[in-house]
Amino acid sequence: MKTQPITEFNKDELMNVSKFIQFSEYSSAPVVKHATFQDFACIGNTINCILSAIEIIGFTGNKEDLAICGGLAEIAKKLLPSEELEFLDKLLVEKEFLGEKRLFTPLQNLKQ
Repeated sequence: MKTQPITEFNKDELMNVSKFIQFSEYSSAPVVKHATFQDFACIGNTINCILSAIEIIGFTGNKEDLAICGGLAEIAKKLLPSEELEFLDKLLVEKEFLGEKRLFTPLQNLKQ
């Protein structure tokens, strides 16, 4: 797959980043296991490993292993950085959202 280089960004979305990415406090829900990731690539690698485990169990396991697959899928879903991905789409990709055109600025103007 050949991708087009990103050459511009949406300045309004960058200024409103706090709508998409914020620190959360989970005081009402217990934390069973704390996981720390160095970067998004580490999260992606972890999700890939979980999906590989689901794949192996799916092809070689038996009916009793379905609960394991369900549990692994639930963990993978929680690891997906959904808000961050939405922010990147709005910052770099989506030039129109719900019929509203968005103003993008060439990246070369960022240096000024």
